Amino acid sequence: MSVSLPALALAGVALTAGEAHAGKGIVLITHGESVLHYDDLTGDAKKFADETTGHEVRVGYLYSHFGVFWLDLWTWDGKYCLYHGDNVWKLTPEDAAGLLGVKVDDLGKPLLYRVPLGILILLGLGVGFGLWRRFSRD
Repeated sequence: MSVSLPALALAGVALTAGEAHAGKGIVLITHGESVLHYDDLTGDAKKFADETTGHEVRVGYLYSHFGVFWLDLWTWDGKYCLYHGDNVWKLTPEDAAGLLGVKVDDLGKPLLYRVPLGILILLGLGVGFGLWRRFSRD
């Protein structure tokens, strides 16, 4: 715990003026939509998707999220998509499976959608704190 407080203070000081807008303060709570990279297209599927969208696209997983310090704590409403930069084209699971050449049942969801990074970090900190408390008593 004594190490984490100075690290948080340093992170707050390290923010530039552009990141901490006047009047708004430091952004602690984050929310919105994000895309996780899912897979790359190959062959005819890549050519078809690139020609249809007019961009060199990749398959992603679009989801809504809530977090703290840009670490997702909760995710929901995930769906497959094609993306290039900030451009996103939503896909049905059937379309995503067809483009990737797999069965719909084999698609799965990205690990960081199922278990957000913020939750993994909190779990790790909790286990570390529990171990520290247990062994510091002896």
